[in-house]
Amino acid sequence: MTSENIKGNDTHPNLFFFFVDEKINVNQAVLTGAQIKEAIRSAGKTIDPAHTLILEGPGDEADRTIGDNESVDLTHGREEKGPKHFHCRPNANFGFELPSGSTIEKHFTRLTARYPNATIQAIQGTQTYSVHIPEIDLPVGWNKSKTSIWFIVPAGYPSSTPDCFWSEDLRTTGGIEPKSSNTVTIHPVAPAGSRWYSWHVEAWSPVTGDLLSYVSTIRERLGRVE
Repeated sequence: MTSENIKGNDTHPNLFFFFVDEKINVNQAVLTGAQIKEAIRSAGKTIDPAHTLILEGPGDEADRTIGDNESVDLTHGREEKGPKHFHCRPNANFGFELPSGSTIEKHFTRLTARYPNATIQAIQGTQTYSVHIPEIDLPVGWNKSKTSIWFIVPAGYPSSTPDCFWSEDLRTTGGIEPKSSNTVTIHPVAPAGSRWYSWHVEAWSPVTGDLLSYVSTIRERLGRVE
């Protein structure tokens, strides 16, 4: 089934909603949670049907969970508050609960929409978190085609900026260690021998910056085989 094939009694060719920041076109005014997930998948977006669908509350209104069998009216216009915005929350057990409705929960959900295997865990005794993405593709020139990455979400995020990151022990195909990196600086949960990079965001906005944009800067660094 595609988003174009989701039929009902009330069709609206220009109807749409947003999943994270992506516009999803549909042609039915009312869809169930399961149908919304299918429309997202059919639009080519990565989504796990087992994840929990979240309808983001407009303005100061609270977000709410949408069950697979729950119907949602996607109509918008002058009488409404604009198109609906959704994200998904992984159901994986990380050993703790991210604060419901918090910025870190929303930003991690955005991250898993792009990197479904990403995990997050609280670093014991601190107010920080560790994020792990198992496989990041690497360009030709490194001694591996993929690497895991780890980085720390600082206390006070997003007002505080993530800084630096770790990968597996990468070297160039010529055996040269990456610039401004070492395997001595230890990450709290990454395996021993993981490589730390001195990597700093030049311009960070707590309004527009999130975990996904920070991973983009990490990929920018790993795109430089040096």
